[in-house]
Amino acid sequence: MIRIAILSDLHISIKDDRIQEKIFENIINFFEGQLSEGQWIDFVLVTGDITSTGSEGEFNRALNFFKRLQASLEIPKTNFIFISGNHDYNRKEIDNEFKYIEKPNLEVYHDIFNSKTFHNHINDAFKNFNLFLKKFRGKTPPLTG
Repeated sequence: MIRIAILSDLHISIKDDRIQEKIFENIINFFEGQLSEGQWIDFVLVTGDITSTGSEGEFNRALNFFKRLQASLEIPKTNFIFISGNHDYNRKEIDNEFKYIEKPNLEVYHDIFNSKTFHNHINDAFKNFNLFLKKFRGKTPPLTG
């Protein structure tokens, strides 16, 4: 049997250090308790909103938490699957592209999504998420649109 732990909407921020640290401890203690009872975890699926604003500081904090969790679970880093959420990117970068769209128009969307400019905005918007993945797992290809 494969066991998958799902974590979602952690909204890790650089504020409220004591509260978040207690939450991190509780999560790790829960999984350590499961392991001590013979309940192992094979994969961890993190389904978005890892951070509150997608800042580098928030992702560094998330990195520390997931490294601790990975060591506690004793599973390979490759068994962690991260999906970005709407709080895991720099919204200003995306808004720069979409501010030109006033009315839904498929031709305009097609031009934007196929432009190199949009591709660059996506990479800029997800820069901190991509850096987090690289620091956690090692070499990771950039997230692209």
